[in-house]
Amino acid sequence: MATTLWATLTQNLFLAALNAFPVSAILTPQSTGEPVAISCIEMDGAMTEDLRPGAQRSAVRLFVNIALITPAPQAGDVVTYNGANYAVMGAPQDINGGAVLKLRKT
Repeated sequence: MATTLWATLTQNLFLAALNAFPVSAILTPQSTGEPVAISCIEMDGAMTEDLRPGAQRSAVRLFVNIALITPAPQAGDVVTYNGANYAVMGAPQDINGGAVLKLRKT
């Protein structure tokens, strides 16, 4: 029960921060090809991955209010953030309306 309470409190904090300090990004869904402006917050924990010798690609996690994004992000969509393009690797949602876009730089 305490874990659920903590998760809810953390989620509510992210939603409040998203409303107070949003950062802009552009989502381009595969389904429509039409760019959509989204508000997000970059989350800690993004790591640089070494995919092959000498090649570095970065991963980014962005918190979004999934209810405000139509169509909802799907794996394979593209997000333009901080001047770079990222492929959506996943977008796990929570019960409070938030989602974390897991992105890999293309």
